[in-house]
Amino acid sequence: MELPQSKKKSWALYGITLVIVALIILGGNALLSKDSAEDTEAAAPSSTARQTSEAAAKRVSDGEPFVVVKSEGDHLELKSGTTAIILDVIQSDAIRVRVNPNGAAEPDTEVIAFTEFDPAGATIDATGNLVRITTDRMEAAIDLNKRSLTVYDAKKKLLLEQPDLLNTLQDEIEFKHDEDDRFYGIGGYEASENSADGILLGTAEFVQGGKQGHPGAPLAWSSTGYGLLVDTINARFYNSKGIVSFTNTSKKSPQYFILVGSPADMMATVADISGKPPLFPKWSMGFMNSEWGIDEKELLQHVSTYREKQIPIDASRSISIGRRGAKTTTASSGGMRRSSRAELPDS
Repeated sequence: MELPQSKKKSWALYGITLVIVALIILGGNALLSKDSAEDTEAAAPSSTARQTSEAAAKRVSDGEPFVVVKSEGDHLELKSGTTAIILDVIQSDAIRVRVNPNGAAEPDTEVIAFTEFDPAGATIDATGNLVRITTDRMEAAIDLNKRSLTVYDAKKKLLLEQPDLLNTLQDEIEFKHDEDDRFYGIGGYEASENSADGILLGTAEFVQGGKQGHPGAPLAWSSTGYGLLVDTINARFYNSKGIVSFTNTSKKSPQYFILVGSPADMMATVADISGKPPLFPKWSMGFMNSEWGIDEKELLQHVSTYREKQIPIDASRSISIGRRGAKTTTASSGGMRRSSRAELPDS
């Protein structure tokens, strides 16, 4: 039976509609599949990206174990690939650590004044994987396979642990310690600063030279009985969750000192390393006239008056800090700078 012409048109339109709907559904599924694939690809890094990330994470841990090159007296030399690791017992309470990439060391910064020390009488046992350094004040152990350094006091109490000495090449001088240990050092307060927080170090500090009366040095020490002195001009200091570290240091060949003992003993050792501050001569340790901001003429007038009146002044000095072209001495970035001498002001 033949359908009427109007019904034929209706069925034709209906068929076309079904085809269009089918195409839309198929196309949508294809787009969804493509989007899903793109999302999956975006969520999962490429093989190259993963390899790069893994290589970055392993750039230190893939280093070779330490090998003993030399052990003599207070001196121990190790190597890992082309990197030289040198440990020296400079005193019975202090060890100097140097990590030199390609065996090359950079010059010392102004922090270091002395590099030669009297024999400390240390004993170094380098016969096994665990190299032991012993004095009457401390003990240190180096695991050659792990490349770690552990430090104890004379009573075998664990003080510090450095998981991998080669991490210092990534600008991370880092040690584990007891979370209850408190740290001091690094810097102080300027004359105008609020010092209500006291001298206990926080979790993050800037390491920089002091100015306007307060000290500054890459030195952090704990009343528990140990300290760290780093050879650097400026750095960042962090202490959190039992990990203390120095980062953003100024040298690619790290050098640092591990100190053990009482605060007084550690400060004495630091002075032996960085030098003692200049003091007035003994003949001037009696009565002294010290004034800020006067010129040479006024200074000489004071001296003449003291002599005329036989006032027993042993010394007189003038201090000028940052006054219009005057001779100044200021601390900046851990070093001392002296400006050129200019004519002093009249008043």
